[in-house]
Amino acid sequence: MNKFTGLVCSVLLAGLPVLAHAIDSFSMKQSSAVSAEPNSNSDVLAQLRAGQVVLKIQQSEGWAQVFFMSDIDEPVKGWVPATMLAVIGEATGESALYVPKVPDDIGAEAYNSRVTANSLRVRAGAGTSFGVIGRLVNDQQVIRLKQNADWSNIRFKENGVWQEGWVASKYLAAM
Repeated sequence: MNKFTGLVCSVLLAGLPVLAHAIDSFSMKQSSAVSAEPNSNSDVLAQLRAGQVVLKIQQSEGWAQVFFMSDIDEPVKGWVPATMLAVIGEATGESALYVPKVPDDIGAEAYNSRVTANSLRVRAGAGTSFGVIGRLVNDQQVIRLKQNADWSNIRFKENGVWQEGWVASKYLAAM
């Protein structure tokens, strides 16, 4: 599928209120293969990283059918063990989302903003037409690099790696 097809799938999923109740967002507890069928002998379609956000479509016999965008912006639908999914924002055990820590060479003053939304999508560019590259949680601290109209370019840490992306400015508060 091309990017246009993926965008159409995303728009259709976002626009159907029935699906909004049937599909939930989850974070991967750890890296996992995505299988074509709900069993460990099935063909592997892709690999998910720890912390990567997926949409759970259904669950069957210990397996969860998930939907996500691959690293090359291709839509992927497949199966992972249901035990690999963590509720976004859950704050216990391994399923807790990563909260950025300031590296030794960057002082606490570098963080100049915090997230005010419960969950905030980080996009590859300034606008909803750009793909989602990450997700932030309420009160997560970020570095706002610049602001472009209604969008802010930020730096954040996910799974121990610094990343850059864009978020809607209205969901950031100055610290």
